[in-house]
Amino acid sequence: MAMKRTKTEGEVLEELQSSGPDATVPWIYRWTKISHYYGDYVRELLMACADLMLITAPFYANSLPIELPFIVLGAVVMVCVAAFTSPLKWGVISADAVTAGVGLIIYEIWALLKYDIDPPHQFVLRQTIAVFFLFALYFSTKTLRSMIFRTVGRPDTAALSDEDRIEMVPVEPPLDWKKQAHEALENLNEHEKRDFTD
Repeated sequence: MAMKRTKTEGEVLEELQSSGPDATVPWIYRWTKISHYYGDYVRELLMACADLMLITAPFYANSLPIELPFIVLGAVVMVCVAAFTSPLKWGVISADAVTAGVGLIIYEIWALLKYDIDPPHQFVLRQTIAVFFLFALYFSTKTLRSMIFRTVGRPDTAALSDEDRIEMVPVEPPLDWKKQAHEALENLNEHEKRDFTD
């Protein structure tokens, strides 16, 4: 007897992607078609931040020999986190969000604390990097929320009818306290019912 093999999440996603009209497009470009997944944007934004940090460091760093190791280390961490970004792992998207959040905090504080002291071009460069981190944080948090609610790959709920939306998210009926109290009273014997209502 041949054992039936269970498909992995990646194989299921690949089948779903290949069954559409873009089946001739390589799989790496089809990830952008997954609804509620913005990891591609996060990856590109983190790579842009790393590039900007490294290329413009001589222009915005106050003390390049001291700050450069931290800038390079931050860029390496961002590139590694961006490389692992996947629609299958929520832990990596969490790492993307943390990386973007930490980068945003560092560069925004650095830009605003040195605003009066440093030349304007340093402020503009730091602020630009902070804005890229802000967008990376937004898209990674949005993707993480979709992964937590398990809506990655599902169609947009706004396009669905009310019946489909109810099937996707089962809603419990509201509690009817009067009905429950009436049923409880019915279950009591006659003697207890008389004592309770008097």
